[in-house]
Amino acid sequence: MNLFDRSYIVIHNTDPIQYHQDAIHPIEFTGIQFLISMGLDPELLRSKKNEIMEVNILAFIATALFILVPTAFLLIIYVKTVSQND
Repeated sequence: MNLFDRSYIVIHNTDPIQYHQDAIHPIEFTGIQFLISMGLDPELLRSKKNEIMEVNILAFIATALFILVPTAFLLIIYVKTVSQND
């Protein structure tokens, strides 16, 4: 393929569940080859089922505690300081 052919342009669904990093599409445009690594190869999308991303429950709890515990601590200090009328 020496010239740019519009028949090779296909807009795929960009759903992150269907993203595959190992798909590389070579395209030649006026003799120069470009590599587009979008991870949207139709054959890979057909061969793979839609997989729901798994959530690590321990990481989720750790993140929630990392946000809630310091916030509660600072809020308690603030309320205690305001209630003393300093």
